Amino acid sequence: MYTLPPTECPFCYAKVNFTVTAVDSYKRVKEVTIQGNHIHIVEVDTLAKCPNCNNSCLIKIEIPEKHYSEMREALQNFQYQPSRPIYFKILKVYPKPEPVYSHPSLPDKVRVVFEDLQEMLREKKEPSLIVGGCRAVLESAIKYLGGEGDRLIDKINDLLRKGIITKPIADWAHHVRIEGNESLHDLLYTDITPEEAEEIVEFVKLFLIYTFELPAKIKEKRRS
Repeated sequence: MYTLPPTECPFCYAKVNFTVTAVDSYKRVKEVTIQGNHIHIVEVDTLAKCPNCNNSCLIKIEIPEKHYSEMREALQNFQYQPSRPIYFKILKVYPKPEPVYSHPSLPDKVRVVFEDLQEMLREKKEPSLIVGGCRAVLESAIKYLGGEGDRLIDKINDLLRKGIITKPIADWAHHVRIEGNESLHDLLYTDITPEEAEEIVEFVKLFLIYTFELPAKIKEKRRS
């Protein structure tokens, strides 16, 4: 059996060691010197299976020519133990993993934390933590937008009064606020499903698109 170094699966998003199930013929691409040895590096397409979700994808890699031969040997003899390559590079994965949502118009802290929450959702982390984090992202975004008030409910309603958000957006923001409060205050006993966490993440994404990304695009369009 021949496994690749940890790579993100484009289907389940887990970072796993794909198992190679088939290899194509190679092409020699370059020669490098490593530890005083001249090594021929080859480029090869492999068909590999994710051990987490059992989906297969095409992974293009660079390896020393010697290890290409070992890879083929390992496919024919499952008990064969190939040596560890001193050079290895993953060039492309097909299909390409879908990136998490992000946009330059987002405040830095909002952007970074929301990217992390989306990764947590993909990795099937605790839904209550994700929903609680979404509430924190929402509150931070609302502060950047100028929402005023002592409580988050007041800040949301203030944005609605100012016309910065619409009534449907405000209603969804209150939903995130309520679910997030429950998650933060009773983390161990909150029964939030992964599907509900995904729904909350999707709303926060739409909220950020509506309040930051679209205004930034409109502003840029007017400049041009």
